[in-house]
Amino acid sequence: MCVVSTADGNPVRVFRSSEARNGTFTSPNYPDRYPQDANIRYVFQGRDNERVQIIFVDIDLHYAPEEASFAVALVYDAAAVAWLRSN
Repeated sequence: MCVVSTADGNPVRVFRSSEARNGTFTSPNYPDRYPQDANIRYVFQGRDNERVQIIFVDIDLHYAPEEASFAVALVYDAAAVAWLRSN
């Protein structure tokens, strides 16, 4: 895994199958709560002929309607998104 910075200052954790075929990842502070207002991004890169499989073993997303705050987990295929945008 490598960590790269983005223009907004939030780190992106990048996992490449060329470096490791299997592994685990956790949010900061796991198993405790992640930092407030955290913007945590992970990128999983496989080769052209590979599929990336992500298995969530333990997931607890914060939801506080009284605070109008919530957490989300978004999973998408970047190549598919790029194709949709171009068509």
